[in-house]
Amino acid sequence: MKMNFKNTKEMLLGRVHKNPPPSLSVSGNVIDTVKCFKLLGINISDDLRWDAHVDALWMDWRPDYIS
Repeated sequence: MKMNFKNTKEMLLGRVHKNPPPSLSVSGNVIDTVKCFKLLGINISDDLRWDAHVDALWMDWRPDYIS
């Protein structure tokens, strides 16, 4: 099985942000570290709060005339 490095992401959870580990690399390809990503239609953030998901839903739902 081949790994798609463009679509592979790493997310750090918890108190790791204060002292982050070195960047992750596999076969010489560096894996991107993200704070938020969409998985199965749900926006997941590194703080495990619902804010990013609710904001994304609001932006999709809101009428165009509301700025």
